[in-house]
Formats: sequence, structure tokens, C-alpha cells
Amino acid sequence: MIRNQLQIDPNLGSNAQYFNPFGPNFIHFTLNENIQTLLLNCVNDFRQQEDIKKEVDVKGQVIQGIRASENQKNSIVDGETYMIPPGWQREHHANIVANTILDITMQYGMNTAFASADDLGLRTTPYLKENMLNEAKLFLPEVNEAWYVVLKAGDFHILHEHNYAGATLSGSIYLEVPEQLEKQYPQGTMNWIVGGRSGGMYNSVWGITPQPGDVFIWPSWIRHTVYPFRGDGERTMISFNSLIKVKKDE
Repeated sequence: MIRNQLQIDPNLGSNAQYFNPFGPNFIHFTLNENIQTLLLNCVNDFRQQEDIKKEVDVKGQVIQGIRASENQKNSIVDGETYMIPPGWQREHHANIVANTILDITMQYGMNTAFASADDLGLRTTPYLKENMLNEAKLFLPEVNEAWYVVLKAGDFHILHEHNYAGATLSGSIYLEVPEQLEKQYPQGTMNWIVGGRSGGMYNSVWGITPQPGDVFIWPSWIRHTVYPFRGDGERTMISFNSLIKVKKDE
């Protein structure tokens, strides 16, 4: 697996790196503690808004696909997952969720553009490299949707992907993780999976035990699953789908 250190805005986070367990690029970094606290406060506040949660529950389904409602009910039994209404978090928490996701998405887009511009295949067509870098200056990140997930002992996520409704990128922001998970591997791990047979050149499955502050962003078509865990505590996170558009000349 190839890893490259990245430079990102220190106001957003630190220890940023590209890594590609299968080929497609992921980005991981540690979220700024102040932002982590603001996001957690937002989630905990919204968890108390029972009337709004009922309305959100009627309007949307977090888990998509065949038998989505049944799969969500049977996989997240004691925990909970709800869409976070953009208007509510904008009014009550200064748009912290959307702003953070936009920043994360922009970091992925810009770093991908710069990495692609150094592709060896472009050395005979330097104008393509220049066009690519100029286009990166016009990037506009956009949030498709965001939701929070609270998992308790026994809860899990079935194998799924987020490549629907126009999303091209998906991400996860970990806010709270039970301490015992580091000693229980592979309980509670987040696992990404690509199709095809596993061979000597690569692995088709890559997983990690998340820690508080971890941020991951990856192409939405990559399937992933979350293993259940035993013990007390809650694993609280924000998941999102996003994309990058290119601003057109007026």
C-alpha cells in the first residue's frame, strides 16, 4: 500500500496522508480537536430533538437499496442513525457540519488534482497538466447529505456503498469511540472491500479500528461494512456524501 504525506490546513486537521489499499485514493487525517468538539455538540444536541427526528425519519432513509428499511432496523438495533437537516444545523450550530464536509471534500479534490498532474503519462502532453491545475482553481465542493450514526454493542453496518444520488465521494468523521475497541480487534472495525479475486499483488479487504478524530474520505463506489463490538460505550460518527463541481466561466 502506497502512502504519501499531505499538507492540509492546520485549522482543519493534521497528520494527513494519501493511501491506496486497492488503487483508488483515500485520504485520512486527524481532525482539529475544536472542530471535533463542535461537531459532537451538534450531534448530541440533535439527538435530543425528538420532534425533528420523527419528521426526518418519515422523510428519508439513511441506508439505501433493496430492503433498506428492514436492513437499517435490524443492523442498528440499540443505536440510532438520522439525517442531519441542513437548515437546523445551520441555524443552531453555525453550519459546522456542512462547512467541515466542504473543507474535507476540497482537500481531497485539490490533492487529487496535484497528484494527477504529476502522472508520468502526462510528460509528453504538458498542456494537459496545465489544464488540470487551472481547473483545480475552479473547484466547488458540494454536500449531498450528512447523517450521524451512534452504534452500541451488537450494532453493525451491512456491506453497502454510497454511489447513488450523484455522490462521487463518501466520508466518515469519528467523534467518540469506546476505549476497549483498540484491544478487541477486529471488533468494531471499519472495512472497505473491492470486487475481484484477492491475489498476491493486493488485498481486496482493508480495515481499521477508528479512533476519535479520525477522518476518512474515499470514492463512493467502494463498498464497506462495520463489524459489531461488545462492551459498554457508544461509537459516534458523522457520515457524508459529497462531490466536486467545476465553476464555469460566467
